[in-house]
Amino acid sequence: MWDPKTRPRLDVCPEQYCFHWVPPGGSADMSRRLYDSLTEALADSDAFVPFPDGGCSCSLGPCSRLSRAPDAKDMYEPDEPALARAGLPWFYFVREELLTRRHRRQFRREARALWGDAAISDDLSKKP
Repeated sequence: MWDPKTRPRLDVCPEQYCFHWVPPGGSADMSRRLYDSLTEALADSDAFVPFPDGGCSCSLGPCSRLSRAPDAKDMYEPDEPALARAGLPWFYFVREELLTRRHRRQFRREARALWGDAAISDDLSKKP
C-alpha cells in the first residue's frame, strides 16, 4: 500500500505504523495511569477500552490526522519496528517541524536522498 519512494501526505493517519494504533480486536489503557510494573498494568486490563475495529489510543488529546478539532495536534509517534517490517524509513510519516534539531538534520539528509529536494522543500522552508 505505501511506497517508500513516494512521500505520503502528512494529514493521513498511518494507523499500524503509529505507536498509538490499536489493531482490530485489541484494547488499550486510556486512563493515562502510570503503573509500577507490567504485571500491575496487565492486572488492570479489565479497565482497558476495547477497539473492535482498531483505532487510535492516544490519551494525550485528539490527533490532527484523525480529528479536525481546532485543538488537535499531530500525535503521530513512529512504530519503528512496524515501519522496518514494511520496508519504510523511520521518517516516512514524520513532520520535520516536530523533530529535535539533531533529528531534523538526519531527516533532511535521508529524506533528500530518498525523495529529492522537491519532496521536502515545504519542510525545509520552515525554521526550527
